Amino acid sequence: MIILFGLLHLFDNFADRTYNISNIEFIFAVGHNAEDLNDFTWSQLKHTLGISAEDLLKINMTLHELADLEYTPHQLNDLGFTWDKFAAMGANVKTFKAFDMSVEDIKTYFNPTMNQWLDSGFYNRELLLQNGWNVEDVIRILPRTNGRADGRTLRLAF
Repeated sequence: MIILFGLLHLFDNFADRTYNISNIEFIFAVGHNAEDLNDFTWSQLKHTLGISAEDLLKINMTLHELADLEYTPHQLNDLGFTWDKFAAMGANVKTFKAFDMSVEDIKTYFNPTMNQWLDSGFYNRELLLQNGWNVEDVIRILPRTNGRADGRTLRLAF
């Protein structure tokens, strides 16, 4: 951990921005991995190192590694995470449970479209129950369908 904070100090004070290497690339170039990001606070990643969601995607961080950072929905949103970025990382009704956030948080901070909710399995009652989601909360929060085929899918799922 001392080494990581030393890197923060080194990078903060001596980094030459003309090298065109991002802060996250620098951290990984000196031998650290996604698990080592747990040693940084959200504020250090965001404000000191200037790391964004795009940077974290460049290092092929998994959803579970991101969830292990234990950031709030607001912090993830502030880093630049959107539902599209989560989907690119494999977010679905099962994998997103690792974030320990409510369906209301997902809707408020990442606002998935109806099709994104559907593609992620949130309209499937069985998957919701298997993965510990409160079905009543999900039904209350999910957008109503507006198409004939989508309505059939919902009647089958719920």
